[in-house]
Amino acid sequence: MNIPAIDRLIGLSSQRLDEFFQNTPSALREFELLKNERNVRNSSVFLIVVIASQLFVAVGRILGELGFPFYNVFLVLACSGLLYALRLHGFKTRVRPVALSLFTGWALTFPFFVIRLGGYESPTYPIYIIMIFYVLIFFHFGFAEYVYLFTLILASNIGIVFLTAQIDLEDFIYRQVVMLLVCSVAIIGSYINVQVRRNEFYQQFVLEKQRKQTEEAYRRLKEAELQVVQSEKLASLGRMTAGLAHEINNPLGFIRGNLANLRGYVQDLTRLLRLYEDHADGQEIEAQKQLIDYSFVIGDVEKTIASCDRGAERIADLIAKLRSFTHLDEAELQTVDLCKEIDGALTILSPRAPATAVVRNYGMLPPLECQAALVNQALFSVLENAFDAAGSSPTGGSVTITTTCAESTIVVEISDNGKGIPEEIRHRIFDPFFTTKDVGQGVGLGLAVAYGIVRRHGGRISFTSTAGTGTSFLIELPARARRSAPNGDSV
Repeated sequence: MNIPAIDRLIGLSSQRLDEFFQNTPSALREFELLKNERNVRNSSVFLIVVIASQLFVAVGRILGELGFPFYNVFLVLACSGLLYALRLHGFKTRVRPVALSLFTGWALTFPFFVIRLGGYESPTYPIYIIMIFYVLIFFHFGFAEYVYLFTLILASNIGIVFLTAQIDLEDFIYRQVVMLLVCSVAIIGSYINVQVRRNEFYQQFVLEKQRKQTEEAYRRLKEAELQVVQSEKLASLGRMTAGLAHEINNPLGFIRGNLANLRGYVQDLTRLLRLYEDHADGQEIEAQKQLIDYSFVIGDVEKTIASCDRGAERIADLIAKLRSFTHLDEAELQTVDLCKEIDGALTILSPRAPATAVVRNYGMLPPLECQAALVNQALFSVLENAFDAAGSSPTGGSVTITTTCAESTIVVEISDNGKGIPEEIRHRIFDPFFTTKDVGQGVGLGLAVAYGIVRRHGGRISFTSTAGTGTSFLIELPARARRSAPNGDSV
């Protein structure tokens, strides 16, 4: 049942709510369960109040020698039984029809109780008014059920006249008009009450649904972000591998060349040793020495082995720097020397742009407590961006790294002499997937990931750029790690 005039007054659309509950059976079931749960709670409170009041009256009757309070004892026992029944599952699920039955019984028997205590002059008469507002405020019924209850209360009140031998007609009409007005207001109030409660549930249901959808979308976004970050890590790994392959190939090349020479020397020396084993004469042995140039071979073997050692040490050093740079074998939180970490990144990046000059202006820095693998990834991304920018400089590329420390904050400035960043795209530098590189050369996640890592460590990253001159990125990190930072972005 809808009352358009009241709907307009309270600013709600009953038709929209009806359509919502009709089209969403799950919401209707949840709403009914909610009403039933609140009716169980309110019925328990109501029964406890009745039991307490009747006990008070019963004690008063006994102390006042007014006879044994049979009626009050009966009410206490009946309400106690109902209070216990509210704990039973079968009773809980049917509390609305049970509550309606109780109010019906109350309305039918209360006139006799009022007449017995003095009719309209009885002090219990205002309970009618109190009961109307109690039902309206606390119990969760449908509008039709409210109309039934208030009509029953009004009819019960009128029924008192048939049980009263003498009644003042004027007083009776006055009281009935008052009761009629109260019940009419209560019926209108119940309609508003029902619609407001339905709308409140609707709003909460929609908000909860939107919250779940938002959480699901956020979860999918985080999964997608994780996938693209992993893709960026793999892409960075590929670029790192290319640089390392070039760097390792040089010592590996002359090691392989030296091994070929050593193989020849070993063959020559083996033939010479066999002559000694065969007890050849001195002339034959001397001839063999001259043939293989024995003096040169002995001296060159030592030089060749030393050269191989240097090449192997170079490869071992590169692998050690790579291992240190990635921090694969260390705990999540480490204390590191940031300058060494920068050198590790430069070792990996330099072979990609051998013509780019690198200027190191390192100041004295305190140890940095951080997630080293993540910080190195951020440094690598910013340095890689600087090398790419410097490589496009027509005057010869250069990258300058400057480190300073101010008030327990480590500052790393990475500058290049590239073309600079155009004004119109500077606000998008740290946006995920934004890149000015050609297709296939970058996915636009390097600086976005670096931004997130720095913020996660409680630091800041910013840049200044001048067209035609170059760009400087400024990374500020607290010397001591922060587990979480205000408004920090996670990677």
